[in-house]
Amino acid sequence: MVAFLFRGFRTCHINSRGQIVETVTAPSLYNEWGAVYSYLDFAEVRALPTRRCNQRINRGQQNMTRTISDLIAEVADGQSRTFKANNPSADNDHFVEVWSNLDYNVYVSWVNSPGPEKGLWTGARVKPRIGLETLIDPDFRFPKNKAKLVDFIHSQGSAYLVSGALLAVIERIDPGSLEVKPVLIKARDGEVPFNLVMPTRLLEAVDPNRCDVQIEKRKVGEHKFTSVDLYDGAAFQVELTKGIHNFSDIDLPNKWFWSRDLLAAAKEAKVRGIRATVPATLPTRDIDRF
Repeated sequence: MVAFLFRGFRTCHINSRGQIVETVTAPSLYNEWGAVYSYLDFAEVRALPTRRCNQRINRGQQNMTRTISDLIAEVADGQSRTFKANNPSADNDHFVEVWSNLDYNVYVSWVNSPGPEKGLWTGARVKPRIGLETLIDPDFRFPKNKAKLVDFIHSQGSAYLVSGALLAVIERIDPGSLEVKPVLIKARDGEVPFNLVMPTRLLEAVDPNRCDVQIEKRKVGEHKFTSVDLYDGAAFQVELTKGIHNFSDIDLPNKWFWSRDLLAAAKEAKVRGIRATVPATLPTRDIDRF
């Protein structure tokens, strides 16, 4: 369930049958296509003996709900299959997806942002995490006055700019759940202290019993890959996500999911700049914006 990323483009997690599963990727495809096809699984999924995965795995988060890995294993090469939910409930899930609220028309440019291959990334089946520790003196510019800034701004990939007020809310509700790098935003009338953040939790949390999942396995040249699509939104495993309030998901890259409790706390604190939608919907279905 919980993914651990390490060198060699592999991930390890515990599947619903209690096995430690390793996903082995194709590095040549990652190097060439990583920025474009990062949501695809250029991999072979196989059960391994425990000794092969020596990273620390929290077995307290194991449960018996089927996972995306289980569905992938059921689809033959060259086939596409849709797994229908027994109890569709994405619209009523305890988690929402958060975005920048574009109603405020706030755009902060990152002058020296890393290129696509080094862009900040929480991790997925095919591409390991690229965290804030890779950055040196990020330079953020805002062409308007400081008063026009809002508290939540999607910066790049899996990274977000949040104000001190919003960071305090997140740390109070879900302490230690973010990687944080203090930065300055250079506005037209002066500098503003801000925080560049990334969620540290990477889960395999989609619950196929509660949302439709389409798996397709195809071949490009000598390489096989698997795509995972959730056309009508995502719902997450209740037991796995119990007691946490924000995370990213191994099958839904560049998305940040908040509990409705965290969303309500942010709204109560009168922070600005957040749009919340049903997770992984396209077109999106709004839940709130403020």
